[in-house]
Amino acid sequence: MKPSWILKIFIIIMSTGISPEDALAQGQKGKMYFSTQPFSNGNENSKNSFTSAEFIYGRIETGQLPLKEAFNMASIKTKPLYLLTTYRITRDDGREKYMQGSIFLRMDNGAENKTFFNFDITPRADQAKTTVSMVEEFNTGFKAGFFLPYADNSDYFWKNGKYKVELSIYLKSYDAWGRLDDTEKWPDITGIFTLQFDAQDVAAQMKNSEDGRLAMNENRMKIDGLPDFFSKPAKITDPNLTSAKIMAILKRDLPSVNIVKAVIPPFDGTLKDIAKNDLGLILFRYVRPYVRVIYKEDGKCYLGSVTLKEDYLGGGKYGPLKYHKFWGEEGLLDCALVK
Repeated sequence: MKPSWILKIFIIIMSTGISPEDALAQGQKGKMYFSTQPFSNGNENSKNSFTSAEFIYGRIETGQLPLKEAFNMASIKTKPLYLLTTYRITRDDGREKYMQGSIFLRMDNGAENKTFFNFDITPRADQAKTTVSMVEEFNTGFKAGFFLPYADNSDYFWKNGKYKVELSIYLKSYDAWGRLDDTEKWPDITGIFTLQFDAQDVAAQMKNSEDGRLAMNENRMKIDGLPDFFSKPAKITDPNLTSAKIMAILKRDLPSVNIVKAVIPPFDGTLKDIAKNDLGLILFRYVRPYVRVIYKEDGKCYLGSVTLKEDYLGGGKYGPLKYHKFWGEEGLLDCALVK
């Protein structure tokens, strides 16, 4: 959270008498809009009041500056670029609920060069488009939207009624010495909407959220075609590492995985290497390049990887090749492409 919100807004309201919504606009990098439908090129049909049964979408506009300048994205040292988001909810008796930590919103397709950004808050599962993750590497923790506070703490916090939601999109900033600035200096855009909560909507929203998460995860994994290395694998002379021999090993050692295709892609360096323990004793010999596989699960075709090894028998001898480790869901492709 950005705790400076509370103090800044209170001071502005007390000194000017303006509304909380107008106070939020003071010194911010733009404006935030909300709607029950995804935004496109404008902020038409925006509103600031919703029920817990509705789907909610957001949009920020910076005016003249592109997002990368308004939020100083040059401070991000990793790829992809992103913005952070968090929220605070206040119910009528003054009790507050904060999001613990922040959620990352990924900037795709040059979004950082635009003066607006449309994003999912609580999207309908089949309309979710924003890549939302719990980590900046965007390799895990995917979600469809980021605002689902009634996923937990229902006994502690939620009761039927109207709530105020303050939602902020921001980025951390640093001083000339690379030290993290005080939170009031972080560039942000904050908006407020009211939410009329009814407990009977929770089950449907939770199911929608899970359906959306699964759909987003599948969309993230989709690849357009069969990777080239399946038609142009590595040229290996070892007779024990032909595709047919590898398939036989995997069917024997991984009977629970329906592997339909397996190849070793082109690689540099030696084919095999030796693994030793901390005392320098040989444990096994392994095939350095990963075996890339396609396997079927629930009628879908996924890309995955497998490693192979030969256990050390002593006296400079090794056992037969066997399965070592398996990684799945590295890609999702049309099964019709697998021949």
